[in-house]
This record gives sequence, structure tokens and C-alpha cells, in this order.
Amino acid sequence: LFQAVWAKAFQPSSPDSRLHPCLNMRLGVIGGSSLVSFDPKDEFRCIGLDIVSSTSKVVQTDYGSVNVKVMELKGTGGAHTLIFMQRHGHANGGITPPHKINHKANMRALADLKVDAIVATTSVGTIVPHFPPGRVGVCNQFIDFTGQVVTYHDDDAKFTSVTEPFNRHLNSALLQTLRRVQRIEADVQLEFTVWLSQGPYYETPAEVTAAERLGAHVCGMTCVREAKLCAELSVPYSALTVASNWAAGRHPGDASRALDHAEVSETSARTTGTIVACLVDLLKNGFAKDAEEAAARQAIGLIDHTSLGDNDTEAMIQKLVDDAVAEAPHTAAV
Repeated sequence: LFQAVWAKAFQPSSPDSRLHPCLNMRLGVIGGSSLVSFDPKDEFRCIGLDIVSSTSKVVQTDYGSVNVKVMELKGTGGAHTLIFMQRHGHANGGITPPHKINHKANMRALADLKVDAIVATTSVGTIVPHFPPGRVGVCNQFIDFTGQVVTYHDDDAKFTSVTEPFNRHLNSALLQTLRRVQRIEADVQLEFTVWLSQGPYYETPAEVTAAERLGAHVCGMTCVREAKLCAELSVPYSALTVASNWAAGRHPGDASRALDHAEVSETSARTTGTIVACLVDLLKNGFAKDAEEAAARQAIGLIDHTSLGDNDTEAMIQKLVDDAVAEAPHTAAV
């Protein structure tokens, strides 16, 4: 069935192409200290998209309720859905501390909304000198010694691989934008190992030194747990790593300088333009997925498979394919 849709609707010009345009994407966006709110206006018009609706809603999950903003974008650039979640926000206002965030409800809500991928923002303290505050990169590995377990499988063990905890295809697409927008050469490191801190305290200089010796480049408090849950849910996940401050003891010329959250938030807020540019490019270009599984799932989703039975002929199935392609050719191409 997938082969029939693929052959009818779309054949890539090059089998080696890593990125294919995606004209119908559902993208989850998670904000933190570096993206406190998300209320775009004209930022997507450059790729032929207008925001035709923006609705706040509450998603009910088995783990709790989650507030999201759902934005529908349409135009010559296709039809997309952006679903924004503020991980530190909650119904009663205020800031949810990192160790109290309901990650299980948050990730479950986005999965239930059938996002194709999630791009999160995460503010980090930077350990390495070539990633100064104000710069944005991506995470590609993590170190978690907090001892805090987060899983959907508390009662019946499921052992999930996190050899590649952050989606490499998403990272590759994001890195292209990050290097262009920030004018950073290809030989400058922008992929980092993040050390998970429990929070809400910042790290001590001794902890930062220990983290560095174990291979960490930056310190953060949130994205690792999201990455673990997305691995269990099989949702592609990437974290835009925003250098909001020098890690404790690493400020050039002042190793004793105390960290201040207001200063951290101010530095993070200045990166909003870079973050939005990444989202614009993702909607414009799409990203390579683990092709067979993801493409087959989307292609088969075009067909009203409940009407198929054991006695259906190949010709009957082909007619369903033709009708689906005629109705939504751009989705069939994906």
C-alpha cells in the first residue's frame, strides 16, 4: 500500500537527498527560559505561510492536564500546525521549578496531538570557552547522575535504547540554520553533551569541573528527561541548546561570580530570533526521518483503512490510493 502511494505521488530526485520539503507538518515546540512565550505574527510569511488560527487548549492525559497553544498555518508553503508548550508554566501562574515539571504529562500530550517531531529550547550554563553566552547549538548526548527515574513503564519494564537520545536528522536540519544565522563556521563545535542537574540550584564550581571531566560541555535542568520520554514514545526530539550563562566558576576573569536568574533569562530572551529562524526553516525544508517507518505511517494514514477487508482486490486498493493522492497530494508526497 505504501509503495503504491509513493510511486503514484512522489519520487525524490536524488535517492541520497537527506532533506525533503514537507508541506504538512505537525511540529511541537517546547519553551523554557529561552522561549517564555511564543506569539509569532509575520515571521512565517517569508515562506508563504500565514497564521490562520491560534487557540489555547487544555489536553487531558493520564498523568495530568497540559496547557498548549495550537497554531494553524496555511498558504503557498503548505498547511502546518505548530503546538507550543511552556514547560515551566502552569494553570495557577508562576514558574514551575525544574524538579516539579510534569514531564510525563507534557510529552504524552504532544504525542496524543500526533506531532511529527518536537523541538525544545533549553537554557544551559556553558562550560567550554567556544560556546559563549548568547550562542545557540544542539544537544547530541546527555549525562544523568541525578538518580531520578522518569518512565512510562513503572509497572512493566521496557528497556529503551538511548544510544542516540536526540534525533540526528532534526539536529542536522537545525545545525544548517544555526550556522547560517549565527555565521559560525563548520569547524566550530555546536553539538554538545549536556549534564543534567536536579535544580532549582545552579551547580557548584566543583560539580562543573566534575561534569567536564566526565565529558559534559554544558549544564541544564530539563531537556534530558524530555528526551528519555520521547524515546519511549518514539517521537523525534531535538533540543536547541541556548547558552544563557557561564557555568559556575567559568566566567572569564571572575571565577567567583554568582549566577543570577534574571541575567540568565535576559540573555536567553535575546536568542528568540535564532530559534524562530530554526522553526521557519524546518517548516520550509522538512527533515529526513527514519524513512520507511515514518513515511509508511503517514502514507497509510491517507487511506481509510477501515474500509479495507480481506476480500479487497488490488484494483480496489489502488482506487483508494488514487483518491487519497488527488485529495491531498502534498501529504501523499511525504
